[in-house]
Amino acid sequence: MEGTWPVCLGEKKVGQCVVTRQGLYYQICCRCVVPGEPLLRLCWNGQELGLLAPEGGQLRLDTRRPCKHFPQGTPSFTLEENRRRPEELFIPLSPGEPFAYLSRLEGARLSYQNGKKGITLSDKT
Repeated sequence: MEGTWPVCLGEKKVGQCVVTRQGLYYQICCRCVVPGEPLLRLCWNGQELGLLAPEGGQLRLDTRRPCKHFPQGTPSFTLEENRRRPEELFIPLSPGEPFAYLSRLEGARLSYQNGKKGITLSDKT
């Protein structure tokens, strides 16, 4: 699994990843050149490894991951646009108090924050 592998954005090769084994981990060093330096995430066979950071006119990511998380065989490294994660809103539950978000309960979940029970709503609900 160790070696130097191309990194693709769509069909275009835009950089490379150097993978070395360090005990039970893979050290992954990725360097890419993409015009405009957009926010991109590196994926190994579809598994997200992290967000690339701009540095010296290129995008870079250095990370270590357990070997057991990756299949043997030829790896495929791709870049994907950074998808904004939905914002979440935590509403504490208070017995006897009215709940003003009844219309947004579909997709909500029970959660705890700072020891308080409440409902977490996504900005999509």
